[in-house]
Formats: sequence, structure tokens, C-alpha cells
Amino acid sequence: MEAISTLQSRVDELEEELDAMEDRKKWLKERQREGIVAAQDRGVTFGRPLLPLPDNYEEVKNLWLTRQISSRTGAKMLGVSQYTFLRWCKTR
Repeated sequence: MEAISTLQSRVDELEEELDAMEDRKKWLKERQREGIVAAQDRGVTFGRPLLPLPDNYEEVKNLWLTRQISSRTGAKMLGVSQYTFLRWCKTR
């Protein structure tokens, strides 16, 4: 019977530790979010910097839009991946 009592008290201790760990995790997430918001308010940008558009981008884009070249050929002409070329055409 004492073994069950000892085991139950250990389970209770572990549950308390788990609750404390969960509270700490929530607190850290909240602090992290506050830091991100503060950094954004200061004008900090996150992520990888955007590649500058090559000088001949508009010309290559127009060739692609008029179906004179494929997106793969356009990407090769600009020296970027096909995915990047298509993303540029969609967003810029």
C-alpha cells in the first residue's frame, strides 16, 4: 500500500513539473512574440533579402507573356531558377 502512495505522490510531482514547464513555454512564446512586434515597430525586416531584378527583366517577362519563350528559357536568360522567375512574374 505504501508503494502505491509513493507512486501517486511521484505522479503528482511530475504533473506539477509538467504544468510548470507548460506555463514557462507559454511565457517564452509570449515574450518572443512581444520581441518580434517590437522589432517590426522599429522597422526590422525578417527573412532573406529579395534578389534585385535584372536590368532585362521586363524585356524577358514580355517575351514570356507573349509566348515567344518558355518560363524555363526566361529564367535561364535572367540567371535565376524557373520558380523564381515565375514568382517574380506573379508578384512584381
